[in-house]
Amino acid sequence: MSDVNLTTFLGNRRWNLISHLDGYCVQEDFDSINSSLPRSLQSQFLPHLVATYLFKDCVDRFFTNPFWYVVPRPGIKEGDGEAACFGTQLYELYQNILATNAKDAHLWRLWTTRFCHPATVFGVEMISHRISTVKSICKDVLKQELLQSLLSDPDISAASHGLSWLHRIYNDFAEISVKMSAYLSYVHLDGHRVLVIEHPAVYICGGRKDPNERRLQKKAVVYVEDRDGSSSS
Repeated sequence: MSDVNLTTFLGNRRWNLISHLDGYCVQEDFDSINSSLPRSLQSQFLPHLVATYLFKDCVDRFFTNPFWYVVPRPGIKEGDGEAACFGTQLYELYQNILATNAKDAHLWRLWTTRFCHPATVFGVEMISHRISTVKSICKDVLKQELLQSLLSDPDISAASHGLSWLHRIYNDFAEISVKMSAYLSYVHLDGHRVLVIEHPAVYICGGRKDPNERRLQKKAVVYVEDRDGSSSS
């Protein structure tokens, strides 16, 4: 994102960024964390923190609840109370089924999300609604003071470029989350509290034979304290 300006991102702004990453980053002063990292990583620490902030936001929005975009009627108006809580209610129902019978719960999630794919008119309309929802999310994200302070020039052009950049990132994550939710296995995200987690480990959980199966899909990328002056991470 060419319009990002990290040179003015100082003091309380850095602390606010770190505080938003609780669970991904140790809650200490930026300079203290940065000085504990291998020297080769220190110059890129702040850009990676910003990227991790966006990654965490996408995980929280799109991967926690597989029904985050689902509404009873795809043409429902934005801001409608029924639309706002429908996905949450579906997720609560899924959790209740999961606690009773994990295998049946995965199958129910599988077909509920598959019906929201573009194989039918309803699916096509649901995809359109999902894309519209992501656009709305990106507008709200860009309005956040933390991201506004990163724009080198808060004019209309910079804001437009920033919004387009967010659209690409958030649409990619949203599409991945939807595809994953339509498979029998599902994604579980896990992490370990070190200095910084750039992204947590990703596990594929559940299967046809064993609903409690758990397989590592992607290892976590973490920043660890440099105690011996090495350059490893």
